[in-house]
Amino acid sequence: MCEHSLFETGSALRLHPSLSARYRELIEDLAGALNAPEVRREAAASLVVLISEVQMVPDADAP
Repeated sequence: MCEHSLFETGSALRLHPSLSARYRELIEDLAGALNAPEVRREAAASLVVLISEVQMVPDADAP
């Protein structure tokens, strides 16, 4: 694990203005690929390895 952190240095992380649009495109491509019948089983197995934890936090303002 890296001992040097952006939070410790006070440096700001600058993101490209179109990063959110590109991220959306990549996720849409990924969703399509993961739903392809010929790779669905292998893709699901790969995702299980990548995801270490899922946390669900209730929204105090939710009805």
